[in-house]
Amino acid sequence: MLNKQFIETYPLYKKFPLDRHYTVQDLNKIPINLFCDACQSSQTFVMVNEFHEIHNVVNQSVLRKSFRLAYLCVHCQKQEQTYFVRFDKGDGVVKSLKDLKGDDTAPKWAMKIGQYPAWGIDPDKNLSTLLGDEKIYLRKGLVLESQGYGIGAYGYYRRIVEIAIDKLIAQIDTLLADTEKAKFAIALESTKKTRVAQEKIDLVKDLLPPVLRPSGYNPLGALYEALSEGIHSLSDDECLELASAIREALTFLVVQLETHRQGATAFTTSMKKILDAKAARESRKN
Repeated sequence: MLNKQFIETYPLYKKFPLDRHYTVQDLNKIPINLFCDACQSSQTFVMVNEFHEIHNVVNQSVLRKSFRLAYLCVHCQKQEQTYFVRFDKGDGVVKSLKDLKGDDTAPKWAMKIGQYPAWGIDPDKNLSTLLGDEKIYLRKGLVLESQGYGIGAYGYYRRIVEIAIDKLIAQIDTLLADTEKAKFAIALESTKKTRVAQEKIDLVKDLLPPVLRPSGYNPLGALYEALSEGIHSLSDDECLELASAIREALTFLVVQLETHRQGATAFTTSMKKILDAKAARESRKN
């Protein structure tokens, strides 16, 4: 049956698989947690209308029926959130009367076909800050994901991976000790001349902090490969299945990379001050 995850986080037109046949009376009201603009905090919202307000026969199948789910903030009793959910099977198109016969009354999936206010399109603030002027790629990816265009969203999310890779390459001088720079010099020079992402990934994979590559695992390569596969081989529905997980992993990775860079820079600066102070004291003694 429907759950909190579906109502709170599923974008429009992403299919939520159902495990059995449901009638109108089987539908349950699920409390959810949303950010309330009136309260300016996360609050519990409850459904305040009835599923049978349109479909009066409660023992009817929910197949090819749409329902309004009206929610209200429990705390302020002011903020509203409304969803429209459709139950169907296959591609949702009735091609002939044969489609309506036999045990075909069982729906295979549910999807949100509308909601108001719209699905939040506010990008992660930390990631937006790190992307700077290129944060538009994140917002466009979110818009496409919210409208069910998984392949389009993948294109923008892959661009963000490419941005992260290019930033790592640009920061090599600040991330490596002098003794390590030599082994990257030749590879770096050749990478500057290529637009092939895999060559760049092979170069920067060793710059990732150990916590981001357990057992030698390369998250940049894995994300880029998954996004490329989606763009070239998968359907919108298949891309949407992983879109939120990829977006969350991508956000975590980029933020952690920047945190690591800032930490390494701060550590290097601090150590330099300590060593310079020590050298100055020894110089005075002599």
